[in-house]
Amino acid sequence: MIVVIDSNCLSASIGKSSPYRWLFDALRNKEFEFGISTDILAEYEEHLATYYSLNLAQNVTEGLLNSRNAILVSPSFF
Repeated sequence: MIVVIDSNCLSASIGKSSPYRWLFDALRNKEFEFGISTDILAEYEEHLATYYSLNLAQNVTEGLLNSRNAILVSPSFF
């Protein structure tokens, strides 16, 4: 199964004391594959920069992009 993580869910899972931290840890531990596109990465970065910092947002998105469990997708519209 390939999942797409909502930007609000990703944001809520980053804090070390967050009750949703399991999501970020599972993501980093490559427990599942996740789909990303350039649009999704841009949304993640924008959203994370709003709640945290631009530096953290860039580090997270770069880490996601370079992750071996990332599935890069190119959306097509009919």
